[in-house]
Amino acid sequence: MAIIQLLTGNQIRNYTLTKDDINTSIPGQALITKVIAGNGVSTTSTGVDEGTGDVTISTESITLGPPTTNNTANGTILNMNVSSNSFGFGACMCLDATAYILVEATASNEDRVPAMGLALETGTGSKNILLNGLIRHDLWAWTPNKTLYVSTTSGAITQTRPNGLNETVQEIGFALTPTIIMFNPDKTYFKLK
Repeated sequence: MAIIQLLTGNQIRNYTLTKDDINTSIPGQALITKVIAGNGVSTTSTGVDEGTGDVTISTESITLGPPTTNNTANGTILNMNVSSNSFGFGACMCLDATAYILVEATASNEDRVPAMGLALETGTGSKNILLNGLIRHDLWAWTPNKTLYVSTTSGAITQTRPNGLNETVQEIGFALTPTIIMFNPDKTYFKLK
């Protein structure tokens, strides 16, 4: 796990950071544009003091690499309203066609694609959804390096490409290991005729 470094005015005064590394085009805020060596991440500040050059940075953790614990994910996660999830953790989710809520995706109904996230919690209501990244579920048994698709079973993922009449085909990622997948949904899909 990499930790974003807390920066102070000392980094500016001793030239670790220079004025060119700070974008102050928004009044009262500054963006550090320099990547901190060894971490491979850039940081955003919560403010800059014009008199001293001090920059205050909110510290946060960034987890790099695949998840090491069952039922966890690393990536872009958003809290959204889920109205239907009988599948549970890892359910493949799409936006409902009539409201800004998530329901289980399925390749057997054109109104239930494209998939846009995976459920990181069971049940309905305000839930965390993985929009892009790595997810681990120890009950999975995927064939590594094989493409994943939205399944014809609501909320499910499959490595078998849908092939039935009027079914939709959407690639949503691939398996890294039997229990870890890279979720990176392609928003394009097609209906089989």
